[in-house]
Amino acid sequence: MNINIRIRIWTVLMLVALPAFSAAQDTNFELKMLPPAEAITLGEGVAYLILSEGDGALPMGERLNHFLRVTQDGWSADGERLYNSEEDGISTYRISQLERALPALASAFKAVSLGSSFRLWLPASAIPKNSRTLNPVDQVVDFQMVDFLLPLPPPPDVGAIPDDARLTSSGVGIKTLHPGDGKTHPTLEDTLTVHYSGWTSDGQLFDSTHLRDRTASFPLGVLIQGWQDALPLMTLGEKARIWLPGALAYDNREDRPYAPKGMLIFDVEILAIEPPEPETEISKILTLKEQNEIRDGWLMDRFETVLPALMRREAIDMWILIAREYNEDPVVKTMLPAGWLSARRRTVLIFFDPGEGQPVERLSVSRYDTKGLYEPAWDKEQQPDQWQRIADIIAERDPEKIALNISPVFALADGLTKSQYDGLTRALGSDYSGRIVPGDGLAIGWLETRTEQELALYPHIVALAHEIIAEGFSDQVITPGKTTASELQWWFRERIRALGLETWFHPSINIQRAEKLDQGFVAAFTETDAGGVIVPGDLLHVDFGIKYLGLNTDTQEHAYVLKPGETQAPEGLQRALADGNRLQDILLGAFKTGRTGNEILLAALEKAKSQGLTPAIYTHPLGYHGHGAGPTIGLWDQQWGVTGRGDYPLYPMTAYSIELNVSVAIPEWNDQVIRIMLEEDAWFDGEKVVYLDGRQTELFLIPSDE
Repeated sequence: MNINIRIRIWTVLMLVALPAFSAAQDTNFELKMLPPAEAITLGEGVAYLILSEGDGALPMGERLNHFLRVTQDGWSADGERLYNSEEDGISTYRISQLERALPALASAFKAVSLGSSFRLWLPASAIPKNSRTLNPVDQVVDFQMVDFLLPLPPPPDVGAIPDDARLTSSGVGIKTLHPGDGKTHPTLEDTLTVHYSGWTSDGQLFDSTHLRDRTASFPLGVLIQGWQDALPLMTLGEKARIWLPGALAYDNREDRPYAPKGMLIFDVEILAIEPPEPETEISKILTLKEQNEIRDGWLMDRFETVLPALMRREAIDMWILIAREYNEDPVVKTMLPAGWLSARRRTVLIFFDPGEGQPVERLSVSRYDTKGLYEPAWDKEQQPDQWQRIADIIAERDPEKIALNISPVFALADGLTKSQYDGLTRALGSDYSGRIVPGDGLAIGWLETRTEQELALYPHIVALAHEIIAEGFSDQVITPGKTTASELQWWFRERIRALGLETWFHPSINIQRAEKLDQGFVAAFTETDAGGVIVPGDLLHVDFGIKYLGLNTDTQEHAYVLKPGETQAPEGLQRALADGNRLQDILLGAFKTGRTGNEILLAALEKAKSQGLTPAIYTHPLGYHGHGAGPTIGLWDQQWGVTGRGDYPLYPMTAYSIELNVSVAIPEWNDQVIRIMLEEDAWFDGEKVVYLDGRQTELFLIPSDE
């Protein structure tokens, strides 16, 4: 078919089926950027076609200084809706300004009369890159000429700053036309809603929200310097005239070549001042790429600081870690590049301390690049047998002790599987196999030790958890009489996922109320439907943990659902929380470097009982794992101590979930005994314990309308 015939057919279809064109995205209509033969060309690929005639009166070209009001509906070449008059309303143009900024559009406007409509074919090449009016893509736009407005008359004093105007140090003039409230000044961080009109010094109106019949809103800090200097001196509700020297307006703005130059005069009225949203911990969550960069940096720092100190503390000159994909040694997972997520095939990491103050050698006997964290130590093409290559490396260095992650006490230090142990010892032979020792001291030390770099961000991670708990324990999430404990539990789980975070256990919600619920300790953390619907008068408890940047949190806090007319929780519940805080203080006072977990437990329990408390302490280390590596300080069902794990000593630069409960009788609940179950995250610097983001000292209060 002849191309001109095809173009004419397409044009006819377009003219008789405009509704189909406006719904292009919905119908997958393929837009054609080639204008029909009937279109009037304007150069540079721009063309227009009149769709309907107007009133035939004075053409727009005769009204260069008038403000033309139009509707515009436009689409890109791939059918994307760029402009929608139903949503955007009426747009305002001034032809004399368009002649400088968008001459092609100005030419089309000048040729038509009021009431007419036309279609414009506009390639991206004809649109200035800094256009604030049109998207810089190939497009087709339908314009309807609605009406025009006469320019607002200029103020009488546009030519120069009058004597009765205030003058700022930067040279901006300000004259109050109508006073505001006299006290509420905007800051550069605020978003303002204003009405304004602007003139050049010769009285030409170049912009006005009044002519657009809608206000403008913008952050003050992104505007031209003159506005940033002047508006903070005004107050809410004030209307003022400001004179801006060209240097503080558009004279030096290369990105606005068509903006008016020289001194500009604005009448500005501040209608609303909206402070910025407060920065939250959630708003600081990093992208996955940023997280990986931080974690890899942390790992390199740990290799240079933590690793040598541990190997020398434990008197180990070689440490070998072996893992296979999806069956990783827990320690290995913390030593891989952050982007790996898991081991690959069989991954073998070897650390060798040559002594005499030399750096610890880090070798990877693996098929895959470890991103500079380890020196590659195996070429399968030269030595196909991976076990033999490991044996050769060991023989070359001749270590006295070879530590492996084998431990009957600590699960986290027992990551070497039987098959991998057998493969290694077969390759080593009796001499070097006889030098193998358990590496649990290295493994636990590596996992439990926190660095200064990690501790700089750990408070932020814990604060994230606190912020999510506060959000969940609010009337934004809980509707008393409707929301169930199970629904709240799942809200926490979904909220974690929506934020791009992880959890290391399923959150639990427990309810205690004046009508006693028969719940044992285990049920409080597992049977979250036991309380059913959350109602006024309930004491809520959450157990909640997140994983972010490779570090874990573990938090338990309480909320009270206010009854109608209540403004505070019953005094008995408040005193119970205070008793829980007192038990926390007693426990933290028992932390001493070198004490075992059992010694800390028994010292704290003895002191708490002497003060009339009914305590239970089951505090655990925290870090790479929620139930982390280090001394166990009681279990809920072993309040006399924990053999093995409780005998491990306390070291500095370690983190803990301070987990415990205190049983208290509540007078307002007929002396029913409840448990205040608290868990807050902290770290031990060798002398004192410091909460990473504070602790709960007041109950969350949830209002109720019932």
